[in-house]
Amino acid sequence: PALQAAAPARAITTSSNRHRGGKLHWDDLQLERGHGGIAAYNQSKLAVNLLVREAARRHAGSGVSFQAVHPGAIATEIYRDLPWIVRKLIPVFTRTAAGGAAPLVHVATLPELPPSGTYWNRLRPETASAAARDDAAAARLWDLVKGLAGL
Repeated sequence: PALQAAAPARAITTSSNRHRGGKLHWDDLQLERGHGGIAAYNQSKLAVNLLVREAARRHAGSGVSFQAVHPGAIATEIYRDLPWIVRKLIPVFTRTAAGGAAPLVHVATLPELPPSGTYWNRLRPETASAAARDDAAAARLWDLVKGLAGL
């Protein structure tokens, strides 16, 4: 309601290109039976894109635009469990936290409200994976998440 009252407004969620390798495990959505860190990360980013898509659909015409932004690889604690030698090389291949924030700030401050449900690869809109554009999966996931959240 606060975003609708402030319309035009936008809600921006951090995503990742790793969503392209994601697969929703409907029978074990929280991966309690173990699927490994990369599988969990990929699934979570696919879920982010689906939820942004469903939020855009459910709030169409509200004046609130929902965006998913892949900021690029960022030097964060996500790499903490890698071998020490790999952790030492991470800064060479990743952006700083400030550099990672730049694409989100860019989308947040665009003069025109972007189309709701847009997936961004850093500073440019890009077509998300086919799995992230599955409207039936987006609606199903939305309902499951609401239930898990007790809403």
